[in-house]
Amino acid sequence: MKTACPHCGQHYDVEDQYNNQTFPCPQCGKAFTIAPMVEIAPEQTSAAKDPGIVLQASPVYFFLTDLLFWGALVISAAVVTVLSLYFSEQAYIPVSVGIAALVVIAVSVHFAYILTKKTVYTLRSDRLEIVSGLITKDFRTVNIKDVQDIQASQSIVQLLLHCGNVYCYNKGIEIPFSLVNIPDHLRWKEEIEKRIR
Repeated sequence: MKTACPHCGQHYDVEDQYNNQTFPCPQCGKAFTIAPMVEIAPEQTSAAKDPGIVLQASPVYFFLTDLLFWGALVISAAVVTVLSLYFSEQAYIPVSVGIAALVVIAVSVHFAYILTKKTVYTLRSDRLEIVSGLITKDFRTVNIKDVQDIQASQSIVQLLLHCGNVYCYNKGIEIPFSLVNIPDHLRWKEEIEKRIR
């Protein structure tokens, strides 16, 4: 069954057994009740507003992965702080360093989330576009006719979050044009393959 988060619009494929159950959205983190997606008339879609757009999405943010990584770092910093307090008479220095580390971690995680939300992948009939950036915008484009090969991959975490990676290998360029953590990545691969034939 196809469903979508009413807060951020992210689309998901879920099993029917989850219908009418409430879960947090992996994209925005807000809770929503799983319900079948209602089809929208073509004149109301973004593709109808801009007929050149075939697909458009933002990458899925792995908040849980960051949380586990930063949690381990915080626990390590706490252990170092406690040991420093135990073995040092000047306890205020390690505590200050620990608090500063927590602030840096919190800001880093929040910045990564905002940066992910400000990235948009767009497949047009003749090109792929990535627009990213918080303060300044970075625009990257590849013409479909330049794509020689396309590959898709999906990690275990991406499998759980219904997203994956798509890599477009271009003529004369060794580094692929990458769509990372993209929802419904196999559909993206299929749509790109249709256009490079």
